[in-house]
Amino acid sequence: MQYPAIKRTAQQLINFVPPGWEIRDGTTGDLNKDGLADKALVLERSAGKGATNAQDLTASTVPRMLVVLFKLPGNQGYALGAQSNSFILLHDDPEADDPFASISIARGVLKIDFQYNRPDSHDDISTSAYKFRYDGQHFVLIGADLSITGRMSFTFQAYSYNFLTRKGVFTTGALGEVADKTLTKTLKLPLPRTLDTFAQPGTWVLNENFAL
Repeated sequence: MQYPAIKRTAQQLINFVPPGWEIRDGTTGDLNKDGLADKALVLERSAGKGATNAQDLTASTVPRMLVVLFKLPGNQGYALGAQSNSFILLHDDPEADDPFASISIARGVLKIDFQYNRPDSHDDISTSAYKFRYDGQHFVLIGADLSITGRMSFTFQAYSYNFLTRKGVFTTGALGEVADKTLTKTLKLPLPRTLDTFAQPGTWVLNENFAL
């Protein structure tokens, strides 16, 4: 799949949406500390085609893109800050909920949330959130949170990563237990990645052999 290039600058948001694509979700907030309202958009191809899996179930394979736009002063419109053709997961499992949950900006941090749930199965339920901050050149991953809830085991696992301190906390326990009965372990993290070098959620294996 070849993804279209997004314009470098344009006056209106719609000018950044390629033909055949549409805005699926978006958020507003200051990402580069200039006091202006920047935009982060999730684009989706509007004329997607279906694919059939081995069980003859139709799965959506509609491509998605993440586009970050910096607001320019005055009436100059917006400038492209980042484009990722792979970080926003596709809804390619017909038996699962859409993995993309939401996108938001708060205190200069771009946050992207995902969910992994197959309602008609006994598989575990998991969620993840990734937090990026602009450093003047790149969107750097500064934090991530993951949680796994066992439908059958009635247990939970929670991972909280802080790439600014390069520390992570792993917590596990039984559902409904009080906090002092959980097991907590501090982890040492590698150097953070950026939106350019961290292509897709679930593909970065950290030092405890857990994929972020």
